[in-house]
Amino acid sequence: MTIVWLPWAAIAIGVASLFVRRRSDEDSGAGANPASLAIVTVALLAALFALSKLSKEGESVMLTLYGVAAGSVAGMALALGLGSFIKKAVSSAGFAFGALAVAGASLAIAHSVKPTEWPLVLFGLVLGLGGCAWASAGSSAGSVTASAALGAAVVAAADQLGRLGPGNHAAQAGTAFALVAGIASALALGVLEGDSKKQKLAPIVITLLLAGGGWLVTQRVLELKTIWQALTAGAAAATIVNWLLPDDDNGSFGFVLSTLIWLGIATLGFGMAKGFGMAVACLGAVCVLTSVRNGRALLSMGPLLGLVLYRIFRELFADTGRALDIGQHYGLIGLLVGAAMPILAWEWWQASKDQENAKRSICYGLWAVLLVGFPVLITMMLSSKGYVGWIAGLGLSGVILGLKGERSSTPLAFSLGVASLSAVCYKPLQDYINLTREQKVVTLGWSFGIFIVLAALIWFLSMRNSESAKEGETS
Repeated sequence: MTIVWLPWAAIAIGVASLFVRRRSDEDSGAGANPASLAIVTVALLAALFALSKLSKEGESVMLTLYGVAAGSVAGMALALGLGSFIKKAVSSAGFAFGALAVAGASLAIAHSVKPTEWPLVLFGLVLGLGGCAWASAGSSAGSVTASAALGAAVVAAADQLGRLGPGNHAAQAGTAFALVAGIASALALGVLEGDSKKQKLAPIVITLLLAGGGWLVTQRVLELKTIWQALTAGAAAATIVNWLLPDDDNGSFGFVLSTLIWLGIATLGFGMAKGFGMAVACLGAVCVLTSVRNGRALLSMGPLLGLVLYRIFRELFADTGRALDIGQHYGLIGLLVGAAMPILAWEWWQASKDQENAKRSICYGLWAVLLVGFPVLITMMLSSKGYVGWIAGLGLSGVILGLKGERSSTPLAFSLGVASLSAVCYKPLQDYINLTREQKVVTLGWSFGIFIVLAALIWFLSMRNSESAKEGETS
C-alpha cells in the first residue's frame, strides 16, 4: 500500500528547507565550472547508452540512464543556477534537496516503471548527483551538491530496502524519515545557527527531534514498531562521532575509532531489521553530519554506506550475493573491523609517544582489555563467517599502513599477536556462536557501551594530554 501524500509532503519540506536562511554571510568560494559539469554528465550518459546497446538487458540500462539524466539536471541546478541561493541556506539544505529529488523521481515513475525497477532509476539519480558533486568540488555549491547526493542515496536505500524487506508502508520509510529529518534539522539550525555556543548543541537537538518525530511517524504513519530506534541510534552515533572527529582534525586515531563505531551501528541496525535497519540508521547519521558540515565524520561512514549498498545488491540479486562466501554481511563487517583495529592501536601509539609513562601504562592496560574483548565479541555477534573475516582483516591492516608510508614492522607483529589470540579464543567460545537475534542485539548494546567507555578513557588519558603538551611547546 502506498501513502500518496508522503512524497508530496517530503517535496514541500525540502523546498521549505531551502528558504531557512543562515545568519552568517560567509563566502563559500568560486562558482562551479559549467564545462566540467557538462563533460561529466555527457560522459556518464554516453557510457550508459553504449552499454544499453551492447547488453542484453538494454532496457534496464536505459532506466538507469534516465535516472542519471535527472540526477545530473538536479546536480547542475544546484551547482550553477541555485548555487548562490543554496549557499545562504542552513547547512541541512543539501540533504533536504537530495530527499526532494528522490521524492520527485518516485512520483514521476510511479505509474510508468514497475516497483521492482525503481532502484535502477533512483540509484541512477544518485550517480548523476554524485557526478555533479565531483565536477563541482571546491566551488561555492560543491559541498551542498555532495550533501544532496548523500541524502538521495540514504533516502533511496531506506525506501528500497524497506520495500524488499518488511514491505507495505516500509517501502516509503526513507521518504517519511526524510520528512522528519528536514523538519528537525531546519528547526534546530534555524534557532541555533548564529550563536557559536548554542550551535554546538545542534547535533544533540537534532537527535532528540529525530527520535521524537521518528517514533511518531513509525507508530502513526508507517505502522511499524521499533524501526525508529535505528534512526535514533544512527543520529546518536553521529553526535558522538562529530565530537570525536571534528572537521578540522587531521589525525587518524579519531577517524579509525569513528569507523569502528559505524561498524557497531551496522551490526545493531542489521540485528533490528537487517539491511532496512542499517539504511535507516544511515539516514539519521547523514542528516546530523550534513547539518553540522562535518566532512571528516561523513568520510568515516564509508564502510557503513558500503554495507548498505551491498545489502541492496544482495536483496536484488540474491543468487549472485550467495557466491561470495566470506563476503556475506557478517564476513564483511569482520573484515573491516579486523583491518581497522590494529591501525587504531598503532595510530594511538604514534599520537601518544610523548605522554607520561604512568598514564600511558594505564592506556596499555585498557587496550589489553579491548584486544581480549574483540575476539570474544566477534565470535558472539558475527559467528564463524565474521570471525574468518576478522582474521583476514588483521592481515590487511599491514598493507593499509604500508600504503600510508609506514616503515616499522611493529604493526605487523601486533596484528599477528591479535590473530594468535583470536585462534586461541575461538574454540572455547564455539558454544556461543548461534545466539538468537534478540540476544545479539542485547549483547551488542552492552558491549558497545563498554567499548565507548574504554575508548573515552583512552582518549582523555592520552589524546587530551597530547594537545596540552603541544600547547605548552608552542607557548
